Amino acid sequence: MIQFETNSSPFFIANKNYCEKIEANLNAINLNCSGFCNSYGYEIETTFVRQNITYNFINHQTTQNVIVIPMNANESFITILIIKGMNKKHW
Repeated sequence: MIQFETNSSPFFIANKNYCEKIEANLNAINLNCSGFCNSYGYEIETTFVRQNITYNFINHQTTQNVIVIPMNANESFITILIIKGMNKKHW
């Protein structure tokens, strides 16, 4: 579940709409997610296991806080794969 730090900022509203779409898409394929969302950015993470492979996806966006308008957003998408139970017969 994504934790929302609610306020009336248009930046928060845009971030919240995006996060809710991602969460709905993940829920539609029976995946849960966690993270946070506020005016300055968001982080959404989901992890699942399929056939000895652990998939971990992270979507992170932050905006630097300046005096009038937040700017210089940094966005990253991280994918982590952990493969267990491999031996020579799988190569």
